Amino acid sequence: MWLLSTDHLALRSFTNPAAELPEGYAILSHVWQEREQTFQDVQSLQSDGVAISYDDPRICPKLRECARIAKAHGFAWMWIDTCCIDKASSAELVEAINSMFRWYAEARTCFAYLYDVPDDQHELDAPRSAFCSSKWFTRGWTLQKLIAPHDLVFMSADWTYLGTKASLADLLEEITGIEAEVLTFSKALNEVSVSRRMSWAATRQTKRVEDEAYSLMGLFGITMPTIYGEGKDAFRRLQEEIMKRTPDLTLLAWGDVLPTHMLASPRPVRPNGDHQSLIFARSPAAFADAADFVPLSLAELESLVEDWVAVEGTSITKILREPVVTSHGIRCRFILIEGRPFSLALLPCKNDVDHCLALIVWRSPQSEPNLPQYLVGTSFSSGNQANPVRPVGPAFESSRVYRLVSICPSTINTLLDLGWVHGETPTPSTAPYTQSLTGLPEWRNATQPHDVEAEDGADTMWDWEVLTGKIKSVYIPHILRSSLSSHWTQHFWTKPQRFSFPVWFPSYLERYHFECTSPEECPGSRGQPTSLLQVGQVLHPYREYRFVHWPSGESFIIRVGWCRSHHSSQSSPLVATVEIIAPAANPDCSSVKYTSPHSCVCTKPRGRRLPPGNSRSSSRPHRDLDEPAEACLHNHVSRWKNGTTTIGDAKRAVQLTATRWPTADSDCYCLEVRVKGTVYASFKEPRGGATTNERFATSAPMTPAPSPSPTRSSPTSASRSSPATCKPAQRVSSVKRTSHTRSRSL
Repeated sequence: MWLLSTDHLALRSFTNPAAELPEGYAILSHVWQEREQTFQDVQSLQSDGVAISYDDPRICPKLRECARIAKAHGFAWMWIDTCCIDKASSAELVEAINSMFRWYAEARTCFAYLYDVPDDQHELDAPRSAFCSSKWFTRGWTLQKLIAPHDLVFMSADWTYLGTKASLADLLEEITGIEAEVLTFSKALNEVSVSRRMSWAATRQTKRVEDEAYSLMGLFGITMPTIYGEGKDAFRRLQEEIMKRTPDLTLLAWGDVLPTHMLASPRPVRPNGDHQSLIFARSPAAFADAADFVPLSLAELESLVEDWVAVEGTSITKILREPVVTSHGIRCRFILIEGRPFSLALLPCKNDVDHCLALIVWRSPQSEPNLPQYLVGTSFSSGNQANPVRPVGPAFESSRVYRLVSICPSTINTLLDLGWVHGETPTPSTAPYTQSLTGLPEWRNATQPHDVEAEDGADTMWDWEVLTGKIKSVYIPHILRSSLSSHWTQHFWTKPQRFSFPVWFPSYLERYHFECTSPEECPGSRGQPTSLLQVGQVLHPYREYRFVHWPSGESFIIRVGWCRSHHSSQSSPLVATVEIIAPAANPDCSSVKYTSPHSCVCTKPRGRRLPPGNSRSSSRPHRDLDEPAEACLHNHVSRWKNGTTTIGDAKRAVQLTATRWPTADSDCYCLEVRVKGTVYASFKEPRGGATTNERFATSAPMTPAPSPSPTRSSPTSASRSSPATCKPAQRVSSVKRTSHTRSRSL
């Protein structure tokens, strides 16, 4: 530790200044300004071996006046972070950052220099006074410098005495939110909840993002390597270290608490790269509303929720264990109340009205039976959830993510009424039950709650239901994996709300002689992306495009839209699916069909495909629209690896590639379609060889493809009824002509 002499302003290194200097040392806390003298600057001044005087013009005013004040208070040595840390040495910088809190705590006196407070500031507690609005109270590093010193003296811009931390404790509590008992050491720092300590830094700022974490290490007794350049990972590492040191799980109680009146139309947060789905916060700002949360012991938790939650299990000690960092996330053992669309994980902490808090969690798409993985948070839409049609615009709605809910009667009753969680009615202790955490019996065979006869013959009435939970180990990610966030989906802040086909798509179809038979006509060729879901001034939740190769009867269908399994189409993820159909009479592939897994964009269930040879058209059966979103994430465009998905096999395949294309409002996916496989490759006319039509004209007759929509401009149904009598060359000519004329992008 380097200290600066107050006599001749020379630097000297001390191994243990607390032991080597019986009189102690002074220390300065300040806000850095544009020009500060560094360690190298001070050393260069004393390189000639001549003592430096206070009148030396090379000494900056802040250093000179601090030395005067420290010497006047009887200190021979002082420490200033600007010139007493050799920042050219990474080892010294790491040591200084990890030792900062201890150095300020061991200092005999700390002078807090407030350069923006004039000396004539007589009423420090006046509304909007210079003292209360000083920048010193807004910086991240000054937080620990306010708490650590036992003797802290505030100085004005011209180094005039303003007051001490002890004398201004009540005013400082109003300014910073830090209790006066903590500032005066009547209350130990480790008696304050983790979330409250984090809340003290919620509105403070640091120049480097890593300093959001490094400036808080002393408040939690943490030492860890400092790695400038790691960004937000520094705060994640800090939380991991805190979790290892303390059982206080208010560390996880950050973010917004869900109000009961918002329980109307839930939409679970999807794995779209949102950091609020993780177990750890991104910055101290997430704890802005967590100052009043208090940790609970297991016995206190049991007492707090015993009237509302019945938990399976025989030992309370097995309910909660210390969280463990694993490669799959943070393994936590929670009391889990499972339900739909989300579950609740009880935290051993309460709010200021003595209500237990619970994390809102939902099962991750990567979850497995032996590896239950959950994500955190849910958001609620403010629009009309019953109407899937909405006006066109770049900003459809804003969603606020809620991570916490309080376990109180109103919340529980609302959840039970909506059927999102399951409960049971307590019954007399005369019937069989399993041991519960609450002391309330958990019944294996429910009886009528209002007509139960006890052994003494008296009727017992039960007026409430209790939530049923179980002790469960779950994994919640603490790092945003590449599967949850990829560069191509995070390039724009806005979420895509529409699709478009590229301009070259019609000519690409022409090369393979595929024709769009959908009533909306073939999309593309406008020269700019236009919405595939837009009709007039409204957006429809679903569109279907069928492409047919008439000579062979081969076809495929592309369906695009919003995932219908979400409660709100206005905020649902975009989905694209493919269905490949091969004619039943094709000897190469009888009754072949390929489909995207769990198609979720259909508007109504469809019938099953008929046996080969049946003249009726058929289509693939679709799943029920109410199937949970987890089952159809394969089709969500945001979930495609590198923005690409392929359906089919080596003979027939369709590849979809979604690319964020910067339109005026940057909310569009450009959907590229490529056909692959040996069968589709044979449709393409080779150079210098026989045309596709010539090959099919000499091949065996094929069963005609299903009849297209009547609005299609194509050969008559009679000409297609008998492949032996139709003229393939004319049919291809029609395909080419249609590809050019049907150019409207939908």
